[in-house]
Amino acid sequence: QDPTHPRAAHALPSGDGDATPIELGKSVQLDKLGPIIVNSDGTTRRIKNWVNMTKLEQAWALKRINERNKQRVENLNQQADIGHPAENSAQASKLDPLATEAA
Repeated sequence: QDPTHPRAAHALPSGDGDATPIELGKSVQLDKLGPIIVNSDGTTRRIKNWVNMTKLEQAWALKRINERNKQRVENLNQQADIGHPAENSAQASKLDPLATEAA
């Protein structure tokens, strides 16, 4: 492929050969990425150095993250109910603290 072609900048990388094939309709575990962290503003992120942590560090971090995520989701749900109780009652139930477990 010509690297000067306009679409070359948008091409997917070839990868390192360590990719897991994904079948349509099947679930994939992303354990290596670590747990999802819910920030206080509702955005999410992951721990960048998760793969470099020991199993003990990961277990401790996961416990702490789950506790914080649960509290943050509860706070976000309360804020949503205060802002627009009628509109947000259905939306608030969409935030699921159990979804923060390592996928």
